[in-house]
Amino acid sequence: MKAYLYYWLLGLFLLSSNASFAQISSGFSPDSTFSSALNLSFSAGSMVQRNASFYGFGADWNQQIGGGKFGIGTNLMWDQETSKEQNEGTVRTFTFALTGNYMVFNNLAIGTGIGKGFVDDDNPNQQYKFTNGDWATGLFIGYQGLLGSNKTIGLTGSYEYNITKKETSLSLDLSLGLIF
Repeated sequence: MKAYLYYWLLGLFLLSSNASFAQISSGFSPDSTFSSALNLSFSAGSMVQRNASFYGFGADWNQQIGGGKFGIGTNLMWDQETSKEQNEGTVRTFTFALTGNYMVFNNLAIGTGIGKGFVDDDNPNQQYKFTNGDWATGLFIGYQGLLGSNKTIGLTGSYEYNITKKETSLSLDLSLGLIF
């Protein structure tokens, strides 16, 4: 339990101290002159109900809606979950998600999303196969700062819920992006 609390508190500390980025996350544009963002991210986290951790990579696109504070996006993610429980091992999964966010301030957004796993290696041969994977949803808060005129760096903290397995996880994502 201490490890989960550590990840979450570290994320909140970094966000509150104005540092610069899911599994479910979404990039956004901290500069109001741009309306689209394309991001690559790295995430790491822990499952709350069992002794398992994960890390992964993602690519997301986000579009501001009508010049306002709301945005929608898509996210393609790959993650590897490793369980330390008996009779469980490592599973790698590809997930697609749809997200929505609200820009609270120019650099700070909150949001939610829903995702569906569609390829994994959770089989005896550990070969990637198309599957009817898990459904998941989540809440996130993210900070993005500018790196030059059209590049961003971001930090996102996420609370995710696997609807299919009825388990929760916490994660932190670090992203680099382009806004246009």
